[in-house]
Amino acid sequence: MKKISFFVLMISLITGLVFANGSTEAAAGSAPKKVTIVMRNVNNGGAESVDNDKVYEYIKEQSGIDFEVYNMPNSNELGKKINLSLAGEEAIDSVQTSYKEASMINLQARGALLPLKDLLQEHAPTLYSAFTEEQWKAVTDSDGEIWAIPRQQGSMGYAIAIRKDWREKIGMDKPETIEELEAYLMAVKNMDLDGNGKNDTIPLLSVKGFNEMEAALGYSILGVPVLTGRTAFANYEDEKGNIVPIALHPRYKDYLETLSRWYANGLLHPDQYLLQKAQAQDLIIGNRVAAHAGWYSNFIRPWDKLLANDPNAVYEYVAIKTYDGGDYKVTRGFEANPGMSLVSYSENAVETLKLYEWMVENPTNYITTRYGLEGVHWEWADKENMVITDLRAGEGIYDSAYQLIYYDKFFPNVANEGDNFVKGAYREGMNWMEEVGFVWNPDYYVIYDTKGTEFENTKADADALLDEVRNRIIIGEQSIDEWDNFLATYKELYADEFMKYAKTLYK
Repeated sequence: MKKISFFVLMISLITGLVFANGSTEAAAGSAPKKVTIVMRNVNNGGAESVDNDKVYEYIKEQSGIDFEVYNMPNSNELGKKINLSLAGEEAIDSVQTSYKEASMINLQARGALLPLKDLLQEHAPTLYSAFTEEQWKAVTDSDGEIWAIPRQQGSMGYAIAIRKDWREKIGMDKPETIEELEAYLMAVKNMDLDGNGKNDTIPLLSVKGFNEMEAALGYSILGVPVLTGRTAFANYEDEKGNIVPIALHPRYKDYLETLSRWYANGLLHPDQYLLQKAQAQDLIIGNRVAAHAGWYSNFIRPWDKLLANDPNAVYEYVAIKTYDGGDYKVTRGFEANPGMSLVSYSENAVETLKLYEWMVENPTNYITTRYGLEGVHWEWADKENMVITDLRAGEGIYDSAYQLIYYDKFFPNVANEGDNFVKGAYREGMNWMEEVGFVWNPDYYVIYDTKGTEFENTKADADALLDEVRNRIIIGEQSIDEWDNFLATYKELYADEFMKYAKTLYK
C-alpha cells in the first residue's frame, strides 16, 4: 500500500469534521471567503483581456461562488507562486498541478494536497461523474484516493509533420516508413528548395529538443509509445507484464543508431539538443525547416508567421508505420493528467468543488469559461452539434481567463474559425490525430513516489546520466558500442530497483 504522511492523515480527519458544514468559515457561522485559485494561463492569454470582469460577475452570479484567479504566465512562475503559498505567504484554495514545477505527485508527497474522493462524491457528484474511470485513474493513487480533478488531454499528442509543398516540388510520395522519411530528409537536404541560394535547409527539427523528437519518432521505431522526459511515464510494458524504463527496450539502441546516423548525415540541426524554443521557431519562420517532430502544435504558430515569407508553405502530418509494418498511432501521455488540486489547508474546499462542478454541468457553462458570455462573445450556430459562432472581434477580448477545468467533451466547433489560421490548423491537426488514433504508456495512472525507496537518491542522477549518454551518442561524441555498458550502470544505479517497486503498484 502507498505510504501517506502523518500530516495528510491528520488533514483527512480534520476535513471529515470541517467539511460536513461546507467550509471552515461556514462552520464558524460566517460567510465563506473568496475562493482563491492559482493556475497557468498559456502565454498569459486572456489573463488581462477586456471583459474579464463581466465574465467573472456572470460566473459568480450563476454559480453562487465568489472566486479570484491568479493566472501565471508560465509553469516556473506557477511553481514559485505555489511555493510561496506553502510557506505561509498567502492563503489559496486550489492550484493547477499539471506541470513538473508544481506537480500533483510532488505536492501530494509533501502533504500539501487535500484528498478529494469523499468530498467529490458528497458535494460535487456531477463533477465526479463528468470524467471516465480511465481519466480518474490519472489522479488516483494505489489506495484509491483522488488528488486532483483530471485535465482531459483531448485530441492532442506528438506527431511528425513535413513540408508538403517541398515534397511535391521534388516529386516524392508521402512517406509511410522510417526509410521513406529518411529518403525525404536526404532529398531536401541536398536541394535549395527555399530558393535563397544557400545550402541551409534543416531537414528535421524539434522545437523542444531531443525529448520531444523521441516522443514523436519513438512509436514508429520501437513499436511502443515513448514519453522521454515525462518522469513517471518514460516506461513500457515488457512481454512479462513488467513496467520497464524505456532505455531498456530492446529496440532503443536501434533508435539511437538511427538518430546518430541522421545527425552525422546533417539531417538534424547541429545544436538540436541545445536550441531554445524561440531559436527553433525562428528557423521555421525563416523557411528553413523541412520537417518537425514533436508536440503536434509546436510548429503551427511559427508556420503562420512563415506564410509572410512564403505564402505557399504547407506542412502536413505523416503517419510513419512501426518497424514491423504496424499502423502508426499518435503518442500522447494518457487519457487525462492532473488538472486542479485543492490544497490541504483550504478554507473553502466545498465551495471550490462546487465552482468546478458548475463549469461542467452543461455546455453553455463550460463555453462561458472558455469564450465568454453567450450573445456577447459567442452564440450558438448549431446547439445540437455543439457548433458556435465566435463574436469576439480580434485580439484582447475575453479569452479563457476562467477556464479552470479542461473538459474536452464540451469543446465546441467554431463555425467562423476558418479565418483564424492558427486555430484552424489546430483543429485540422486534432481531426487528423483522431482519425489515426492514439497510444499512451501503460502506467499513465500510477503515482510513483520515490520517497523511502531504494532509488530515492539515485533517480535524478540516473536520469541526468541517461540524457547525457543519449545526447553524446546521437551527436557522435560517444560510440554506440558503449551503450550496453552504460545500461549495466543504469540498471544498477536505478532501473533494477525501480522495476521491483513499479511491479508492486502496476495493475
